[in-house]
Amino acid sequence: MAPETSYLYHFTPFDDGPSRDAVERILLHHELTLTAMPDLADPLDALAFATFDPTEDGLRRIVRDLIEQSQPGLEPARRAMEVAKVLKLGYTGNAELAKAVFDRFTNDVRRQFGVFRFSATADHPLLWQHWAAGQTGICLVFQKGDIFDQAKPVQYQPERPAIPCQAAFTGEEALNTFLTKGPDWAHEQEWRLCRLPGQGGPGGMTYEPGYLFGVILGSAMPTGKRRELQALLARQPFPVNVWRATYEPAGFGLEMVPQT
Repeated sequence: MAPETSYLYHFTPFDDGPSRDAVERILLHHELTLTAMPDLADPLDALAFATFDPTEDGLRRIVRDLIEQSQPGLEPARRAMEVAKVLKLGYTGNAELAKAVFDRFTNDVRRQFGVFRFSATADHPLLWQHWAAGQTGICLVFQKGDIFDQAKPVQYQPERPAIPCQAAFTGEEALNTFLTKGPDWAHEQEWRLCRLPGQGGPGGMTYEPGYLFGVILGSAMPTGKRRELQALLARQPFPVNVWRATYEPAGFGLEMVPQT
């Protein structure tokens, strides 16, 4: 179980591309941008293995529910035709067809599932390197509360989670897979704010502006970018603390120095 934290830290580049736009939405519109799971760095992220009912009746139920979700409102006769069409795709066995249906559907769920990433720590050099463009970016500090209480810690384990595939699912059953990663990623101490497909999936999610506690500047952030960020912070309705990450004089760690 991950330890409880009072603050959540979001690392990001601050360049002239999409990451800059996302930062402006956070600072000026108090809106987080939840991304789809395939857009995250780990290609194995949120992949799971299925436990499914390979019988003909079980497979038919999976296909029927899938079609009802993807094509709502079909007449019963038309829906039966669509089910029959899927069941005649030419696979040699029900297990293979069930796996194909599962793979297609989980890929759809991954694309429709919105995620915003945090860490429970701000002073790990690898996070700055990988998530904040090698110390040229920033780290946004949010207080727990408001929508941030919905964030959950990622669990790290060597086995992928299983999803029971007895019928097509809405994403609730898959939530555990979005909060599980391999042990090689444990240094991230990641937390995730997740939004199911039926709740809106990827896209904007607003928060109360007072929950932005501060911003940490990367040690290698260019002077021009620091000025641009300071201009954005000056437009905040609440005071925002500002620090700069610097390397410890006699060590390899980072310390946060307040900026005036």
